[in-house]
Amino acid sequence: MRRHNHLAPLQPAGKLPTGGRRSPAMRRLHFDLHNGTGFTADDEGRELEDDDDPRAFAIRSIRSILSEEVIKGIVDLTGWIDIRSESGIQFGRVCFSEAVCLRLDPGDRDGRAPSRQA
Repeated sequence: MRRHNHLAPLQPAGKLPTGGRRSPAMRRLHFDLHNGTGFTADDEGRELEDDDDPRAFAIRSIRSILSEEVIKGIVDLTGWIDIRSESGIQFGRVCFSEAVCLRLDPGDRDGRAPSRQA
């Protein structure tokens, strides 16, 4: 697997204030990625409004990463995203397994157990 940094495209449109300055209702959070390829720090961070849910942002990011992996036939739910403040204080973690509901068929039509490999 290659290293993914899909957090930037998920920045909600229109959330950055004009002039490059933050409004008092904005906060910068960092979403550090830990997955099968290692650790990718979110050095830039993302501007979120105070009423935006950082967990929801992390979940959308995880789903984007997983969607590319599924195309390659891989489902690796062992990763996570740590959410931290500008000052480095970690105040949340979202595991890949929290971002999706994985349903496995208990068997196919002829009664064989399902295969976990393609």
